[in-house]
Amino acid sequence: MTKEKRKSPILFIIFAIIIPLMLTVGIVYIGLTLVGIDVKDKLADVPVVSSFIKSNEVEQLEKTIKKQEDLIASKDEEINDLSKEVESLRAIADDLELDLKKKEKSEQKNEKENTEREEDGNDALKRAASSYRKMEPENAAAIITQMNDQDAIQILSNIPSDVRGNILAEMESKRAATLTKLMMQ
Repeated sequence: MTKEKRKSPILFIIFAIIIPLMLTVGIVYIGLTLVGIDVKDKLADVPVVSSFIKSNEVEQLEKTIKKQEDLIASKDEEINDLSKEVESLRAIADDLELDLKKKEKSEQKNEKENTEREEDGNDALKRAASSYRKMEPENAAAIITQMNDQDAIQILSNIPSDVRGNILAEMESKRAATLTKLMMQ
């Protein structure tokens, strides 16, 4: 019987006080909300109740924080994507620099080969001009007359002027005039 009596006052408190009090608070809350009073903000100011109820302002701040966190996460992903793109572009730039260096080396090699060919060509031209300088003017004039204008001019330009004059004097006057005119250009 003692156990039943101990339970009775607890049950009495629960059924007689707590449950009716909760029902009353719920009905008052619904009634005030229907009337247009923002009970939630009012209750958020009450010290003990504020720990259980969030005000609209706090909810809005939490929503704003959540949006900002989502925005930060998306920006982090964007930064990662852009970083990968930058690395890719740097690799492409490095490849292009290597290609450019290879082309520059190739061009230098080609220039060197062209210079050597020109020097070889100039040596051959000087040797040919030396041969014509040592010939008799009549023989040199007969040979040079048979050449195309460009070759004739190159050879005559590499012969001293007194020998050149003697060779031109032995040529036909029209041919000598044409070659002289072309050498002056």
